[in-house]
Amino acid sequence: IDTMQLAIMCYILCVSFLSNTFFFSLNHFYRLLAIMPIEREKIVKSIALLSLLFIIMTFSIILPFQLKNDIIENLSFFLGFFACAIVCSAIEQYFLFTNEKPEIGFGENILSMLGSIIILIPHALLYFIEHEPTIYLRLLIAPILAVVFYYWRMKGNIAYFEKKEIF
Repeated sequence: IDTMQLAIMCYILCVSFLSNTFFFSLNHFYRLLAIMPIEREKIVKSIALLSLLFIIMTFSIILPFQLKNDIIENLSFFLGFFACAIVCSAIEQYFLFTNEKPEIGFGENILSMLGSIIILIPHALLYFIEHEPTIYLRLLIAPILAVVFYYWRMKGNIAYFEKKEIF
């Protein structure tokens, strides 16, 4: 099994189906949640955690195949796509809660994929350095930056959604 193709497949699956939690954006289901007696902060947190759980579950399915080859580059490639999927999810949730939609239907997915460049640039720069500690740094920096960005966007979405008038 070519493990790099599996990581790309999981990334595309997460970006197109799982990370944007399409069932919440369908018919503006989150608006129905907003009129229920649930705090808006908890709505945003639950959507964000559900999306993150979907991403973790999807990538954990192929993790044994990545570890089977015991090649550090495959694991770095896997973690890079994992981090990019997390960033894409954060950007798509921004589009979900702010209603700033591009005119084309799949524009959110394309913009979220372009937004993952903020993770790919430091990850790619560490590829050029052929030093032992940078290999382990490469394994850590992309997921940590992605989780920090995800948390920052979740807090921003909470602040925006609490002030937003639903109807």
